[in-house]
Amino acid sequence: MSSMEWSSVSWLWVLLVLLHSLFHVSRGCFEEERNALLDYKAFANVTDDTSPYIFPPNLTSWDDKSNCCAWPRVRCNHTTGRVIEISLNYTIPYDRDAVMYLNATIFLPFVDLQSLDLSSNYLDGWLKNEGFERLHGLTKLQVLDLSWNKFNSSIVSSLLGFSSLKSLSLAGNFLEEFQGFERLHGLTKLQVLDLSSNNRLNSSILSSLLGFSSLKSLSLAGNNMEGPIPIQGMPLLTSIYRPRPI
Repeated sequence: MSSMEWSSVSWLWVLLVLLHSLFHVSRGCFEEERNALLDYKAFANVTDDTSPYIFPPNLTSWDDKSNCCAWPRVRCNHTTGRVIEISLNYTIPYDRDAVMYLNATIFLPFVDLQSLDLSSNYLDGWLKNEGFERLHGLTKLQVLDLSWNKFNSSIVSSLLGFSSLKSLSLAGNFLEEFQGFERLHGLTKLQVLDLSSNNRLNSSILSSLLGFSSLKSLSLAGNNMEGPIPIQGMPLLTSIYRPRPI
């Protein structure tokens, strides 16, 4: 094949790739991702009669006909059409008597997901065998906010496979003294860790903080802790929010 013919083939390939990308953008988000978002809407029991819950906008505008990349709380990659950010904070109104168990596999279709916010939803946990450990295939996930739910310490083991995670918030949950927290050291890219307002955490967890070699920001405020924090094990740490003295 001559250089001119090779050049023509190369340009044809580029054109096909561009047309493929434009096709996905023009048709909106992927159907499996839209369906997954609608599954979450059903789980949150959001209907057209549901009044907007605090802030930001609720999910009432989500439907099975529109482009989910244009929905509030959803952001897509403009080239691929894939969902990369989902903000689902404050989507489940508080009910003192309700018990909310999440089926985390809802999020399996989001193969390019970079940020997931499930904060302030009063989630108690997840369905059996349907927890966050099923989502370790989301290799691009960098930000995970699970703050202000009702998760207990068992959630830690389900997070070990998120190797790309850079920011993790478990603030305002029911974490307490437990073994195995040091296993999170496998999250070698983790830079931000928020464990604040878990009032069952005590000083026994401090030794487990050693080994977060990439950590830059750590929050332990609002816990039942006392004593020194072993910052020597976190060489990149630049900000720390300590618990108040007892």
